[in-house]
Order: sequence, then structure tokens, then C-alpha cells
Amino acid sequence: MFLNYDYLEDLKVRFAFHNSAIEGNLLSIGDTKSVLIDNICPKTSKLTDVIEIYNYKNFFKELLTFLDQNEPINNELIKHFHALLCKDVIESVAGNFKKVQNYVVGANFEPTEPAFVPQAIREWSENLKFRIKNSNSLKDLLLVLASLHIQFERIHPFPDGNGRVGRALIVYSCLQLKIPPVVIKLEDRTEYLSYMNNFDEKGLAAYFKILSQKEIERMRLFQTSRDDAVIEINEDYKS
Repeated sequence: MFLNYDYLEDLKVRFAFHNSAIEGNLLSIGDTKSVLIDNICPKTSKLTDVIEIYNYKNFFKELLTFLDQNEPINNELIKHFHALLCKDVIESVAGNFKKVQNYVVGANFEPTEPAFVPQAIREWSENLKFRIKNSNSLKDLLLVLASLHIQFERIHPFPDGNGRVGRALIVYSCLQLKIPPVVIKLEDRTEYLSYMNNFDEKGLAAYFKILSQKEIERMRLFQTSRDDAVIEINEDYKS
């Protein structure tokens, strides 16, 4: 399946809206389109909400460059994603791993201590690479992404912005693997957080599978010829 810039613009708007709204951003999906596509600033909106959405414009430009170069996920890429997504939102720490221990309210685990974060993320990246290499089906890949997403949030490498970066890594991984991107939806926030809070990787993977199937339906609306393609999706993976 070959996809063009129209699909990527659609993905950019939907991902920016859902990924930000899960964290409390109050802009609607219509407002998000206004900011990212029409370059119009919605009236009576918080400045930080608008800036957070606008950051996805640069993020997607960089994402395409990294995909074209097949850039591996590593410490530097992860920090760069954080810098892009959190610019002028949590400016003092954007692009830097935490220096002070943080905690997740109500969690029954303690995030990785700051001194151990760089090594923990290196090991996380290598584990992601190893498990992907040894996956033979779409089901396997989605389980890997679900499992590693939960692990990433348990490391909690940044002072803030961990969730939005973790979900961005899912989208990047999917496109790099040429499988439909998983866009976690605002309306599923309670279900998603339940899987995360209970470390339910199988439940989260099953949810990812539903989202993946729905994304295929969306992608078919944007199919194009090979000559006009920006993204190719491999339809040969066994489910």
C-alpha cells in the first residue's frame, strides 16, 4: 500500500490532537487542523495549548527525515523527539533526561533513578531492536510495541512529557516497520491508562491491533501510485 502527503497531513492532525488531548490539551481536532494545516490560531485558546500543537509541525518534518534515513531509535533520537514535542511547553527541560527523581501518582513502582536513565534507555532501545528482529507477524510486533511502551513509561526518563514521547515512538516504530501507525485515541484514554497502570501488555497489544485495523481502513482513503508515494506499508505481514 502506497501513501502520499495527504495521508501524512491527516495523520499529523489526528496524532497531534489525540496525543496532546490525552495530556489535557483543550484544543479540538478542528482547532488542531487550523493550527497545523491552515496556520490559523484559534481564538480564546491557551497559548501553551497552541504551541504544543504547533510543535507537531516540526516533529513530523523531522520524522520524515529520520524515516528516510532509517534512523534507529536510540538515546539521542528519543531526546530529540522530546525537544521537538516539548519546545516552549516545558522549555527548561526539553530534550534532556531528568536530573531529579520523579514519581507517578498512584503507581506501585518507582521510576528509574536519574543517574541510571541513560543506560536504562540504551538497554531499552537494544531490547526493542532485538525483539522486533525476532518477530514474525503483525501480532508479534504489536505485542513488542505494547510491552516496550509500558517499560518506557516505567523508566520515565524525562521530568515531564514521557507519555507524549512514548506514544510518538510507537508511531515512528510503526512507520519504520511499514505497518499501520497506532494512534491512541482520546476517547479510549481510560482503557489505555488501565492497561498501562496494570502493566497489561497483552491487553494493550490487543487494543493496538484494533487501532491498527482501523488505521488500514483510513489509509485506503489515501492510497496512491508508487510514483506519488511518501510512505509504503507492508501488507504481507501475517496477522
